Amino acid sequence: MNDEVRVVCPKCKGELAEIDSTAGHCLGCGLRYSILFAIPDLRYPVGDRENDPELIIAERLIAAFPASSFSELVDIYFSSIDTSTVPDHLISHYRLQRTNQLSRGQQFAQMFSARLKEYFDLPDSASALELGSGTGASLVTLSRDYANVVGIDPSLPSLILARKFCEDNQIRNVRLIQAYGQHLPFPENSFTYVTAQNVLEHVFDIEDVMLEVHRVLKHRGGFAADSRNRFDAFFPEPHVQLRGVGFLPRGWANSYVRWRIGMSYDAVHTRLLSYFDLQKALRKPFGNHHRVVTPRVSAYNMSEKWDRLFTRLERFKWLQQLLVIIFPSHVALAQKQSPDQ
Repeated sequence: MNDEVRVVCPKCKGELAEIDSTAGHCLGCGLRYSILFAIPDLRYPVGDRENDPELIIAERLIAAFPASSFSELVDIYFSSIDTSTVPDHLISHYRLQRTNQLSRGQQFAQMFSARLKEYFDLPDSASALELGSGTGASLVTLSRDYANVVGIDPSLPSLILARKFCEDNQIRNVRLIQAYGQHLPFPENSFTYVTAQNVLEHVFDIEDVMLEVHRVLKHRGGFAADSRNRFDAFFPEPHVQLRGVGFLPRGWANSYVRWRIGMSYDAVHTRLLSYFDLQKALRKPFGNHHRVVTPRVSAYNMSEKWDRLFTRLERFKWLQQLLVIIFPSHVALAQKQSPDQ
């Protein structure tokens, strides 16, 4: 990749030194990090990495990587994780998402870009960052629209699957890094565009993440992401396929899900956000340069006639406001401006 985005220490933002192919350290604070399968582990705060149960899964994926396709690695992944408490219909749902991820990633990436351009003008297409890039659903589309793409995710097995997905699609301008959104390992003003697909509801400190997104964006750079509405009255909660979870007090959700389907809601690491939660998280770093809007439902394989209907309804500001509050999903949009704008 030409003009690669510089990677820095997630703790002090100092320069990183690679000791060898398996480890490195920060020249400033001395923070040490590991490198496995050319993927640096820049998660901060640093946990007990040596006893991370995902390392065993990662090693199995790496061993099978050269001779396996993406779909075969997905099978290895699911055979390696404990699904004893997860209902079969949810396992099938998760597998189907991986199977259809190329088309789904493309639909969402294009929808985010189109919605963002309805409200903000972007400066260029030099560099893009995807938060929670997972197994690479959106990375292929981003790699065709931006010269340099970085995908970060806290899960090493997911990043290994994303690497295979990019290789299978002959993508070579994507860099993968294990990191948290709360402490992004990049200097200020690094990216033209930051995005996140199906991620924000899995971020428990959303305001800190939005501050980091703002920091790494270039001037006039854009942010776009989706988030399932906590107060969606129309469809089941997508991670456990149950209705009404978001309307419960947060402390009750775990017991309710366990009672209904026998698994813990904590297991899906989800904290659904409302329209007002998103507004609050975006307002602090972006000021008035943000919007929370409805998605284009054609990205969900629905008829485009619904998009045309919602576009007409958006002309009425009061109706648009009501619609977005109760809509099943939100799209968060923002642009970084200089402090005096």
